[in-house]
Amino acid sequence: MYELAQQCLGLGRQLSEQAIALANGELLDYDMIYSGASEWHLLTPIDVPGASSRLMITGTGLTHLGSAKERQSMHLADIAKEAETMTDSMRVFQWGIEGGRPAEGEIGIAPEWFYKGNGSVLQAPFAPLSDTRLR
Repeated sequence: MYELAQQCLGLGRQLSEQAIALANGELLDYDMIYSGASEWHLLTPIDVPGASSRLMITGTGLTHLGSAKERQSMHLADIAKEAETMTDSMRVFQWGIEGGRPAEGEIGIAPEWFYKGNGSVLQAPFAPLSDTRLR
């Protein structure tokens, strides 16, 4: 995908146009690839060949309301507080919900954000986890 995107940028073409042009009429059976019954296999959705450190694996907690509620419950159970008590994690999450999309001209609140590593931690779908990545 990275190489295809680079080609498209250079040629001013859409991804689909360039992919069709490069395929020379060859079609692959996605179901066979997906099931592992093909010589082709799935790769990670994106990478930077030879420079995996150029990718950051990150996200925002605002997409995980269930996770925020579970963390809240876990902390409350650990410290035996009332259900109405808001933990710091939930407070930061709530700030992002309330102030994450400020009105024009107003300053908002940055959402809860996490960093999981660089591109070296990515695994292709269905690929076995290697011991070296778990150490």
